[in-house]
Formats: sequence, structure tokens, C-alpha cells
Amino acid sequence: MTDLFGELAPHSATKRGRKSGETGKSERAPVEAKYKGPNGELWSGRGRMPKWLHAAEAEGKTREIFLINPK
Repeated sequence: MTDLFGELAPHSATKRGRKSGETGKSERAPVEAKYKGPNGELWSGRGRMPKWLHAAEAEGKTREIFLINPK
């Protein structure tokens, strides 16, 4: 087998994945808030909908009334 494939490196020498110290998230600028809640809570419009907005929509309010810069 070694004639065909050569010497196999031990597993410790062939590490895969991230280097130590890397978090896996690229450094990005924070996203500007798009919505403002009744108590001053902010939400960028990305990710999970906050509880305050979910409750407001359940009461029949629309998301547009919470826009910071409505068009």
C-alpha cells in the first residue's frame, strides 16, 4: 500500500476546519434599525420578529406603523 499511496500523515498533522482564534463570523457593520417599538425597542427587520411586534400584529396593527423612516 505504501508503494501506491506513500506514507499516510497522522491525523494530528492534517487538521481541518477553522484555525484557532477564528469565530466563524465575518466582521460586518451593524445593520441600521428599520422598526421602532412603542417602548423604544429597535429591530433591523432581519432575523426573528421581536415579541413586541408579534404582539402588536396579533392586536391588528400593521408593521408599517412602526417604520422609522416610512416612505
